[in-house]
Amino acid sequence: MKHAFRLNPDKLVRPKQWPSLLGWHLNIFAGAALAFNHRASVELPPWTVIGHFTRDNILSPPLHT
Repeated sequence: MKHAFRLNPDKLVRPKQWPSLLGWHLNIFAGAALAFNHRASVELPPWTVIGHFTRDNILSPPLHT
């Protein structure tokens, strides 16, 4: 079986305890976005990467005022 990538167990840390499940999930998404930027050698805004990962289903679109 081939894998798209391999995680280095030494780099994994236990996420900080958050008072809500939403905060915990946002922490995971932010970490994934930072890891993607590092791996792809790009500097995209974290919310752009998170939107791509979730197909823009995690956040509502910005309000146009």
